[in-house]
Amino acid sequence: MATKWRFLTLALVFILPLGVTLLSKDVATAPNSVELICQIDSVSTALANHTLVIPVYMTNIYDSVSGFELWINSDYPDWIKFKVDHEAGGVIYGKVDTVGGLCGGFKYLEARILDPLHGTIKVTGLCDPDSPRVVKPIRPGSGLLLKLICQTNPLYGDTTLGDSLCDSVNVVKFVRSETRFSDASFPPELIGCNYYLHIDTVYSNCLNWVVIGPDTVCTSWGDTTYVERWRCSIDSTKRVLLDGKTVFSCCQCGDANSDAAIDISDAVYLIQFIFAGGPAPGACRGSFYGMGDANGDAAVDISDAVYLIQYIFAGGPTPHCP
Repeated sequence: MATKWRFLTLALVFILPLGVTLLSKDVATAPNSVELICQIDSVSTALANHTLVIPVYMTNIYDSVSGFELWINSDYPDWIKFKVDHEAGGVIYGKVDTVGGLCGGFKYLEARILDPLHGTIKVTGLCDPDSPRVVKPIRPGSGLLLKLICQTNPLYGDTTLGDSLCDSVNVVKFVRSETRFSDASFPPELIGCNYYLHIDTVYSNCLNWVVIGPDTVCTSWGDTTYVERWRCSIDSTKRVLLDGKTVFSCCQCGDANSDAAIDISDAVYLIQFIFAGGPAPGACRGSFYGMGDANGDAAVDISDAVYLIQYIFAGGPTPHCP
């Protein structure tokens, strides 16, 4: 018996701290004051790739989400804009990707581009307007909500963004006053909203109307008419919106053939350049052979091809610039 209790005691010594750690982590990531967190994820891309995929993540802590309206804009639409999917009836619809996202099965999803520069998009989603619902709301939890499809903008008619935008930061952010999320109640209520009763006293009550010529005028006014209206005030401590950034990189060292990807074709490209007089790798930051310099030693030779092969097939270190 003594041995049995000794093992039980040791087990508790190890298990209890683990339980405390997990509980502390839950409290830290999901504080009681927060009901919903939505985040535009940060991405990094090379200028050779003109299509950008920007993920939007959501964590609904208490309520299931039956609908949402995301207003998102680019700070610099001359650099990055939302990609057009199609145009109908004078409305320009933006391209979004819901495959694998939490709203992938929603019955209604629409993305409208709201400005001529394609720098602002409104994405509206509704799981199911029927009662009872066939498509269920998004249950509490965390995950990818959807992906925004954007593109780098040709600057003043040029086909590339140019070296002047190297390592520049473009902020993609929520329009906070217009972004909202609805819970699964009937009728739905806004998540993170403080409802309050507003008494509208703008209008007064006329007791007697008289026709004078072509006009009808009030000759006797009574008490003010009180109109009760429920209004919503968004609480920023309950609904947290986090903005993302897009970092443009001038080049991707190791991408010898400039196809915006690092694979075995880059190693073959380097071997042909070194031994068979093939075309030179693309320039990078003034270095003529920069994109072929996979190992960052400021030279392009057979060691770069070997470096790429080790990275691709043997889990070697990532190609990097000098």
